[in-house]
Amino acid sequence: MRFSSFSAATALFFPVVAFGDCDFKTISYEAGLEDLGQLTEPVLMKGALTSDISFEGFIKKYGALEVIPRASLELEVDGRISLDDPKKPRPSVSISAYLHQRSQNLQVERVLYGQMLSASDIDERIKTLKAAEKDVPEGKPSVTLDDLNKDLLPKDYLSDLKLSALYVGRENSALPFQSHQESYHISITGANKWFVYPPGEIPKEVRAHFILAEMDGEYLSELEGDMRPKTCEQDEGDILFIPKYYSYARVSELDSITVAKMQPHTPVKPKSGDETTAKLTAEIEKFPKVHQLYVDRALSVLGSNPDNCIADMKKAVEVSPYNLALSWQVARLMSRIGAKGEALNLGSKTLKILTDASGAGAAEKTEEEVHPDFGVVSEQKAKIHWSKFGQLLLYDLQMPLESIVCFQMRLRISPDDIPTILLKARALTMLGALEEAKTALREGLHYDADNQQLKSMLEELDSDEAKNLAETMRAMRSSQGSSEDEAFSKEALKAILKNQPIRRPAAGKK
Repeated sequence: MRFSSFSAATALFFPVVAFGDCDFKTISYEAGLEDLGQLTEPVLMKGALTSDISFEGFIKKYGALEVIPRASLELEVDGRISLDDPKKPRPSVSISAYLHQRSQNLQVERVLYGQMLSASDIDERIKTLKAAEKDVPEGKPSVTLDDLNKDLLPKDYLSDLKLSALYVGRENSALPFQSHQESYHISITGANKWFVYPPGEIPKEVRAHFILAEMDGEYLSELEGDMRPKTCEQDEGDILFIPKYYSYARVSELDSITVAKMQPHTPVKPKSGDETTAKLTAEIEKFPKVHQLYVDRALSVLGSNPDNCIADMKKAVEVSPYNLALSWQVARLMSRIGAKGEALNLGSKTLKILTDASGAGAAEKTEEEVHPDFGVVSEQKAKIHWSKFGQLLLYDLQMPLESIVCFQMRLRISPDDIPTILLKARALTMLGALEEAKTALREGLHYDADNQQLKSMLEELDSDEAKNLAETMRAMRSSQGSSEDEAFSKEALKAILKNQPIRRPAAGKK
């Protein structure tokens, strides 16, 4: 594959080309070269590459290339809300290893999407691992981003963009909506259909539909009026430009590989100063519906102005309703900075949304279940959400009763999930319900009779120390009374355990 050599005369006399089905301006790549870096609307550039490599040929030649994968849930918050240690490099995976894991059903994500590593990136990661006295992988990859840049990618403006993200998706795979800095998506092989909304304009009905559903091109294509996204079909050799903060999703109509070129987001550091906060305020005035900007501004005053920090966190959730990944991340951060009350409130509200979206309480659940408000439920994605929220509620928010609702919902989908059984037993123990915790552990032993973690915890719960602790926990909860949110959680838990529908109380009713 190489870049095409349209003549300047061709670009001059035929700047706009009518190809395929695309709601955006469509031009030749040569015609668009002068405008690269200055575009403000989505544009499809045709003929940027002449393809002579297949999906299988790419994997054979570049399969050893290392990628730092991003999970779908991360894309929904754009990775901004993170208190992880930046000195600990995230794990990477080669393209070939990922595809092997997918073939063995060892991967949750249906696509590989993430930052490709250059030779210098790999050297820096090795240096960091050695400094932290961590295990360093033996040898170095035989192929890096440098090889891909040299063989396939442009040598013009796009080569100056620092971040290169790879997308590898089999036929009918997809990525959910995300938004970030401006990006250029280069189709190496295959075909993709793109769905695009202006900054912050994803309709709440669409966001609600995709709480637990896999990205569904047919659903998006059938939307009408203001709910309908702009669409564009991209073929091999095309480059699609997405302006900053536009929300976009894609569905691969064939086995597809694309490379995205973009400027990386500069993380906002806590207490980063008035200048950073002022810049973000000006950006928010231009893009008032972009939740990432409120998150950035919240982080800029983290520790220096807690009231403003919490207000912006709440605003981020407000402008991106039904974004569960954002909600549990914000609740986690609120908890860590000491705003337990705000975190509890947000956690409770989001638990109700998740309960409704999951069609909770059905006596029997098929692999996919239609809900009148939220569409098709993906059990794989539901499991992730229930697990994330359960751990958030149990460990960050100290809400064991509410966490049990989440763990029980996870176990309805996969009853033999030992880690979730252990978490549920831990939550029951925190409530002082030792017998119920032991019952849960014994049920786990039916699925894995030799599991040492289950056996050890059973022994732990039979000790006098555990019994004394349980009495203390029961006394403490009895003295604290019961809030409206806890009352809902109790009713939800009872309904789940009895396979009955969960009903939210009407507004204003307890």
